[in-house]
Amino acid sequence: MDQMIRRMLRLHDPVELAQSPDWMELVELYDAMKKMLPAEYLASMGGYATVPISRRRRRRKWQPKQQQQEQRQQQRLQRQRERVWEEI
Repeated sequence: MDQMIRRMLRLHDPVELAQSPDWMELVELYDAMKKMLPAEYLASMGGYATVPISRRRRRRKWQPKQQQQEQRQQQRLQRQRERVWEEI
């Protein structure tokens, strides 16, 4: 399973993977089972597979960092506009 996840992360865009319910189920299984991987195997592979979407963040749609920052900036501007209208 670990090798399959590593291969999928190399071959596919993480955003596309995050949209797949099958991928999310696989990530949940991996999170639960990765503790059983032998230490020698982890050392040879460089640690656990880095899965960008964890079980804890499943409900939240993953967005690139720049897109998140732009969205936050737009929300701040909208709140400022609303305050200005309230004062008028």
